[in-house]
Amino acid sequence: MRLWGGASVKAVSATLTSPSGRPLTYADLGDDFFRRLGPSESPDTPVRFELEAGQSKAGNTYYSWDLNGIPLPDGFATGVKLLGSDIPLSVPRESKNGNMMADGRANVMIHGELYVAHAVIVRTRKPYWVKVIAHVRPGRRKSP
Repeated sequence: MRLWGGASVKAVSATLTSPSGRPLTYADLGDDFFRRLGPSESPDTPVRFELEAGQSKAGNTYYSWDLNGIPLPDGFATGVKLLGSDIPLSVPRESKNGNMMADGRANVMIHGELYVAHAVIVRTRKPYWVKVIAHVRPGRRKSP
């Protein structure tokens, strides 16, 4: 897991938001989270995550990030944004493994190409796992 380190064509940024749409800060996620992941940042700094680029078996570029142990103060009411675009989440439901989860999809332009972004929030024992992945929209040509 990498925190956002600046602009790169090999990565894109995602943020977690409050129900009102305000970006969550390290202070919002608590002292333990801040000490674990944000020691070089101010507690009032918005938390941004870097989705690193990978290549699928088909040769397409995709972007992915996940982290367990995120203390989301608003639980499933937390929002997810990729490059400023909201990824609307479903009503929480039970996953195949018996954990409560919410997920959603949205179309997002990344470097001039249309991607499908998928976000998942799962309540675990640590308390939440969050994953965001973006892949080339099915039926599109390979990315360069």
